[in-house]
Amino acid sequence: MANYPYKLRPIYLDRQADLCNRIVSLYIILTPLLWACGLLVPGGILILGLFFLKTPKRIILKDAILRAWWIVGGIQAISVAINSIELNMPFWFILYRLISTGVSGWFFIGVAFAAGKYFRLASKSIVRATSILGAYFCSFAVFSLFFVKRIPNLDITTPLVGVMPDRFPAVDFYFILHIYKVEYLVGKGIPRLILFYPWPVMLGFAGIAIFFISLNEAKIIYRSIGMFGGLIAIFGSLSRIAIFSFALAILLYMIMKISRVQLFSALILCCLLLSILLVMDFSATGALSDIRDSIDQMRPGSSSARKLSYEASIYGLRESPVLGHGWVGDYASKGIPIRTGSHSSIYGVLYTGGVLTFAAFCFAFGITLYILFRSARPGRIITRSALGIAFSLAIISYAEGIYSYVLPLTFVFMFLGGSLKPKMQITQATCVLR
Repeated sequence: MANYPYKLRPIYLDRQADLCNRIVSLYIILTPLLWACGLLVPGGILILGLFFLKTPKRIILKDAILRAWWIVGGIQAISVAINSIELNMPFWFILYRLISTGVSGWFFIGVAFAAGKYFRLASKSIVRATSILGAYFCSFAVFSLFFVKRIPNLDITTPLVGVMPDRFPAVDFYFILHIYKVEYLVGKGIPRLILFYPWPVMLGFAGIAIFFISLNEAKIIYRSIGMFGGLIAIFGSLSRIAIFSFALAILLYMIMKISRVQLFSALILCCLLLSILLVMDFSATGALSDIRDSIDQMRPGSSSARKLSYEASIYGLRESPVLGHGWVGDYASKGIPIRTGSHSSIYGVLYTGGVLTFAAFCFAFGITLYILFRSARPGRIITRSALGIAFSLAIISYAEGIYSYVLPLTFVFMFLGGSLKPKMQITQATCVLR
């Protein structure tokens, strides 16, 4: 019992971890069915709650990543409470705001990391199930291409919509099946996939996660299908931020793969190329500005709307800089369906939670990336994959509120936690990849 300081039997740990791996694997495999029934998000809440209750609190509450994300949620909850009291809001309104993902999402992120770490939810069964999920993307992409000429926008109502209040945004996000919609890029109508998740950018991030997780699959047929399905989700979502973050995550993954000598040689080569460009009077800022303008022109309406929302968020921060406004505000401009404080974890947290919540958010993300980076040594593929996923999420956080990502993508955050080595050792019954 020397290796188990908390007096828990190894056999019990093995059985418990194996059961949790089976539950999450089944949840991933049944994604299309749960999505069609409107149970994908409720299922994620159930799994997170169950795993949190099953883990010893004296272990899980000591986890640095969990505590860091819970601090973000705690400060955001204080902001909600203070702003609600100042505006004389009723109790039901305060409760609704505290339950909403703008507050609870931060707590769910911490629980997902800690539970994944404790139960080692980065096993072979999780990887195999994720590869199968990639195969679903391939099938639904073909299905969408077949119907796109007949139905420009394909939405299906789930059975739960009939018992849900219409005025809640969650009804449209989580309980209506948005399969695809046609968007016009460069004058051409192109189907933009949405599939199992509320909006296309989340699908793009799901594709990134599926691609990197599938890299750990032992059998080449499953690995190839999973990676190809991930690519379909990334590029089929037509999300500029997802494609950009995926490219940088791949670059980071390759850098972490090479040895220190090769990395040093690559840095020297980059310095030489940079010196040559400076001698040739190359303007890096001008080139980056041109690239950004070209990207913005692909979807000028969306870019302009986001810019107005971000400007309104900064203006709102000046009015309440310490604790923010508690929750997202009204529409940034008349006729533009983007609310102030939304569509960005950076500007959104500054607007809703102020400087205090934003500082906690930066610390939580920083310590998460640091722990993953420290564990991503060249010989350990699984942690490099997790680092690539987390790095892409950090980039996407500029354009998305990542607190809303954890419930539809529970397995991804659990995988990130499972890639880390827990304080308590569990034997090979969990089949953890190393």
